[in-house]
Amino acid sequence: MRDDIIRKLLTMTDGITTTRASDRFLEAAQDLPRLPAGELHRLTIALPAGALATGKPGIL
Repeated sequence: MRDDIIRKLLTMTDGITTTRASDRFLEAAQDLPRLPAGELHRLTIALPAGALATGKPGIL
């Protein structure tokens, strides 16, 4: 199951994030039980400007 989740993450982020950013995130996520509070920033992935599509305004 873990391999499926990793494959899905890599598929969804392909061409959006760098391999380095994805690898850093996966390493931190897999080490989460031992990750010190000061290292939680490793779970954040920055996307380049324009990487996300803007949707139409809605209720939320």
